[in-house]
Amino acid sequence: ALNILENPNLENFSFPSLTHIGADSEKYRYISIRDNPALTTLNGFPNLEYLRDTFSLRDNPSLSDCDAICRMLDRGIEPWRFKMSGNDFPCNSIADIEEHICDTLTTIFTPEKEAAAFILAYPNPTTSDFQLSIPKMQLPAEMHIYDPTGKRIRRERVTSLRQHFQIAGLPPGIYYIHFPGLNAFGKLIKTP
Repeated sequence: ALNILENPNLENFSFPSLTHIGADSEKYRYISIRDNPALTTLNGFPNLEYLRDTFSLRDNPSLSDCDAICRMLDRGIEPWRFKMSGNDFPCNSIADIEEHICDTLTTIFTPEKEAAAFILAYPNPTTSDFQLSIPKMQLPAEMHIYDPTGKRIRRERVTSLRQHFQIAGLPPGIYYIHFPGLNAFGKLIKTP
């Protein structure tokens, strides 16, 4: 097992070379991340694509950034392998993660796919606001929002890993998000 347990000051971690858990040549069969009160993000598994047994995620009350699970699901790890409880929303169940993160249009596009893989804007579509999740190494960043005609209507400074933006005053339509310094862009849909 790969256990990350009872670390009161652990906010995040990184295992970028970890791609398989439980392959024949691996000693780990499952992951257990439990009782880490300061843990806020799961972006420490950017390349995990195989899991032999389960991924247990329990009693991490500050954990609210679990976008990495969507990438694991996209790579073919089955949803039933994830066991969750006692985490902050939406990281408390696979259903919440799939509905509120994975099933939204979250992708920000860029020629440098690795850099953009960790930039997410959700929920999308939205009626009033959206949250931007961006890696620490990309901060600070500048974000421009363009209307359907291509006119820049907002310019925002992004200074935190997760930041909310209000767009309630904008008319319904398709808007474009651009990060000039990162050469990244995406769509944001505003509904009535």
